[in-house]
Amino acid sequence: MKRFIKSLVLIALFAVTTVPASASAVPSTEGRDFWVTFLRAADDSPTELKLTISAREACDVTIENPNTNFKRTEHVGDNSCTDLVMARNNSYSSSPESPTYTALHVYSTKDISLFAGNYRDKSFDATNVIPTAALLDDYLIQTFPPSDHEDKPQGSHFAIVAVEDGETTVDFNLTARTSTGKSGAQSVTLKKGQVYYVWTGKGAGDAHDLSGTTVKARKEKKIAVFQGCPHTNIPNGVRDRDHIISQAMPTVYWGTEFGITASRQHRRDIVAVMAIEDGTEVYINTKDGDKQLVHTFDFSQQDPKHYWTFEIGEDEAYCTDDKNDLYGRLPSPLIVDSSCYLTTSCPAGVHLFMVSNRYDNATADGTNICDPAMLWISPIEQVIKEINFATYKTQQAKNHYMNILTATANVPFMTWNGNSISQYFNLLRGNEEYSYARIEIQHGSHNLKGEGGFLAHVYGYGERESYAYSCGSSTVANSITFNGLPVLLDSISPRKFCVEEPIDMKLNIGNNEYSTIEWDYGDGVVYSPSIYSTNDEKKKANHTYHSPGWYDLKVAAVYVDPCTDREFAPTMRISFQVVAPDTVFDGVDHQCILADSTLEDGTKLSAEQVRNYLKYGANDTVFERENCYDPVKVEYHHYGINTEYEYSEVGWDSLLINGKWYNLDTNPLPSDGEVTWTKEGANRYKCDSTITCKAKIISCLNLEIPNDPASQYVCWGEELALPYLYYKGDIGEVSALIKGQKVDLNIEDKVVILPTENLDPGYYSTKIMVEDINCERTLEFPIDFTVYYPADIFKYKFNNVLAVYNPGYGGNKDLQVTFTAYQWYKDGQAIPDATEPVYHTEDQIPVGEYYVLLTDAKGQTLPSCSQNITARAVSSEPAGAPAQKILRDGQICIQVGDILYDIYGQRVQ
Repeated sequence: MKRFIKSLVLIALFAVTTVPASASAVPSTEGRDFWVTFLRAADDSPTELKLTISAREACDVTIENPNTNFKRTEHVGDNSCTDLVMARNNSYSSSPESPTYTALHVYSTKDISLFAGNYRDKSFDATNVIPTAALLDDYLIQTFPPSDHEDKPQGSHFAIVAVEDGETTVDFNLTARTSTGKSGAQSVTLKKGQVYYVWTGKGAGDAHDLSGTTVKARKEKKIAVFQGCPHTNIPNGVRDRDHIISQAMPTVYWGTEFGITASRQHRRDIVAVMAIEDGTEVYINTKDGDKQLVHTFDFSQQDPKHYWTFEIGEDEAYCTDDKNDLYGRLPSPLIVDSSCYLTTSCPAGVHLFMVSNRYDNATADGTNICDPAMLWISPIEQVIKEINFATYKTQQAKNHYMNILTATANVPFMTWNGNSISQYFNLLRGNEEYSYARIEIQHGSHNLKGEGGFLAHVYGYGERESYAYSCGSSTVANSITFNGLPVLLDSISPRKFCVEEPIDMKLNIGNNEYSTIEWDYGDGVVYSPSIYSTNDEKKKANHTYHSPGWYDLKVAAVYVDPCTDREFAPTMRISFQVVAPDTVFDGVDHQCILADSTLEDGTKLSAEQVRNYLKYGANDTVFERENCYDPVKVEYHHYGINTEYEYSEVGWDSLLINGKWYNLDTNPLPSDGEVTWTKEGANRYKCDSTITCKAKIISCLNLEIPNDPASQYVCWGEELALPYLYYKGDIGEVSALIKGQKVDLNIEDKVVILPTENLDPGYYSTKIMVEDINCERTLEFPIDFTVYYPADIFKYKFNNVLAVYNPGYGGNKDLQVTFTAYQWYKDGQAIPDATEPVYHTEDQIPVGEYYVLLTDAKGQTLPSCSQNITARAVSSEPAGAPAQKILRDGQICIQVGDILYDIYGQRVQ
């Protein structure tokens, strides 16, 4: 049934410690919190360990190893990338099977994408990093049978990172013997920030391939897992070697539907499909779309490592080594094409491996290019709408490309760095519902965007060197996609949909054998596909909503899981909002009413009455009988849309004409913002002329005041400036409640000013109210902020003394606050043992930014604002440092020469 959610009532501003609420949204590879480590490189000698941070909004990003006291904060601008080189001792994991503190914690004030690259000349690869919010407890390792062409094999490896407080115990079942001789079932207990590195040692072949190793944390603790090979040929023994790495994706996020796209300037790639369940079937559609079974997993015989590989690429490929034909002509790849559509009967994980240059025989200017690299291929249902990413440029990797997969219907809306790229797309082999593009790009920061959702990966190469990684994806388990974008089952969709907008829906819960599926759209309409429909047909639906409101979609399915042969009958729910985009004003011209008009009943219309008709339409309070155009009246229809900025949604302007919605996105208004249409006049009163109707779109107010408590703070006595994002509409009165009183706020260009001068230091919550002039409503925005103690709550004296004022003195004269605990900070770092009201140094206090964290008698802890202590001399009588701190009659005093002062510089008699 349809349900309506009322707005929250504005609450009074009050002092309280607040916990920000998190919005319900699909996790993705963008986030604000990450854990990462770098794995052993070729010959255990990386040249450069690099983190790349890509941001759509300007933000501050902190990189920290909490166990080594390393901490660094960098500012990243709008739509830009920042490269940071990390020190080996803080982030490099190469000590086998011994917990080490080599994990970096990365956190940001805004959503970012994070990438990690491990570089040495002609040995390089990179991976995208999964945010902490998307990490889970269960993984399956994918590496590759290691090999070397100079009898120096370096095995395969993986690393486990503990990311939660307390101890995390992880069980893993090895499929290869490690460098320390371990095999089979093992376990390890780690503390937060510790890394456990597993390596097979300097060996080659399947015996040193860790693929298929299960890794699971107990008690559902989150962990991060990284995997690959330090240095290997692909395939076995074919030159040349390279470092390969990717972050393992939790098995819950594995899928059953994939679009595979081959690499540009390569003749072939190797695709690895890994299965969780024995007996999983793999299908690849032919060019005509017919589904062909190409592999059935058998863990006991042919697939003991749980994965199967095939090749995709061109047919005309040869293996040569310096003109000596050592390998002969390669057999044709399974897929002789640049793309394919792959499905599995049970959830699977798919990786693409770039091959060694001698196997690929790819050349540029006579030089061997490309070498091994690996990347995760996301399932089709895990599309995203927008991503920022960056390329890696090294001494060798100077050619860069991106591959993109999207629904064919979304191709016209795909943009790269703000420009349309629809011309680059081709239909996906085997399923024309999807299209793909392979585009050469320049080194730098890039933005991809597509309202209908897409998947993409980036790669690059040069002489004997390659890198590749996924640009990003959502991390969706069971979901329903709406117009190509996923929403988790049993959740509230953060997206809004428009009235009269057809919505394509698809159920994503695996490749099951469905008996029936019933779609209850929540508006009184129920749809059940025919029992004779195919599974793909049963999983899809299309519906259009005709009225604004909140709707509960229910999908009841009866199916057999082919992976377990168990029957299920779940009812799945998703709630979402349907809105009518903008306010519409309808006007009327009554052409058959003249200045001397007379109604059929003989009523004579005066000139004023005619003007009123022309201006206002029929008015039942003036005339007993309606005029001949009674269906047409002047009306205001208020249908507002709150555009979600983070999803970059743009509502369609629509027009209600004679009870029908018209989409003005495809039929835009003329430049003056008005549209006219005519209809036949009614003959009821012998008016046989036509009526000319006019309509004008009046935009509802659409703005956003983000609530970021971490950055919303002021010093006592100051004003709080809150940035806002404006999209459209007219802003009226802006106000808030402060101490129970409504206060009008000043709103300047992109900033709302909140007066906080009369608030004591503390934590506060309020809501800002913004009047929407056009749509006669009020928008409300929750705001959480902190008022710090003023900077002059402490005094800098004698060049080597910082002292907090007592109640009634100096910076504490008006506040009258007594403190019970103190912690002094310099440049954002706590000063060890500086926990008294007086911070005293033997020599002059070092230059820097200082503040003090103060706890009052009620137990509330707040910082002061900071003071910039410079190298200038302090004016005092007498001047100069050092001054000595002594205790006299139970009071702290400062002694300079033979004279005693109190901590504020007053002489003590």
